[in-house]
Amino acid sequence: MNPGTLVGVQPPQDGYALIYNNITQPGMSGGPVLNEEGQVIGIHGQGDQRNGIKSGLNLAIPIKRFLESPLGSSLITSQPPQTVLPVEPSKQTESNASPSPTEPQTEEDKRKVKKDLIEIIQPEAWWHSLAIVTTQMKKVIAIVQDKNWWISTAIVVARWLAVIWCVFWIIGTIGVKITDNYIDWFSSFFGMIFFCIPGFFVLWFFWGK
Repeated sequence: MNPGTLVGVQPPQDGYALIYNNITQPGMSGGPVLNEEGQVIGIHGQGDQRNGIKSGLNLAIPIKRFLESPLGSSLITSQPPQTVLPVEPSKQTESNASPSPTEPQTEEDKRKVKKDLIEIIQPEAWWHSLAIVTTQMKKVIAIVQDKNWWISTAIVVARWLAVIWCVFWIIGTIGVKITDNYIDWFSSFFGMIFFCIPGFFVLWFFWGK
């Protein structure tokens, strides 16, 4: 942007009426001419020449005349009036206003934030998901159990089978002698996997509503 001064207004000659002394260069034709407030007052066109010699002045078409021309009027598009709906600002008291989060400054604060995040994430572990699924299944079983006596009987039998299952595993683990042999295979690793864990799970799942 080159500063300058509006030195005069002449009768329009080929549309040019504004005269100013800004420094211009080739390629600036068609650029805006601004006043001190940044408003467009004209369209730069050419340098003033007298007898083929540049006078150091420049000529511009007044913006009003440009807009009244066929070329300028084609750039003006009428827009329908827009309806502005009133918006009520949300009222937020100081008591329920949420404080803006602050970044931890010390290592201790960072560790505390990390610990809090771990405590938040931990409930989403697989054990928590299993507990939720089991609780929902218990509710379904309770509803079905009230309407079907044979399901109630099957659940009671499953409970006591789970108890017997776990008791036999404990007996095999501590090595109590039954008849002439020890039930050592109950205390083996595979015995624990295939007998203890399913037994405790069935006991925990079916015991009580």
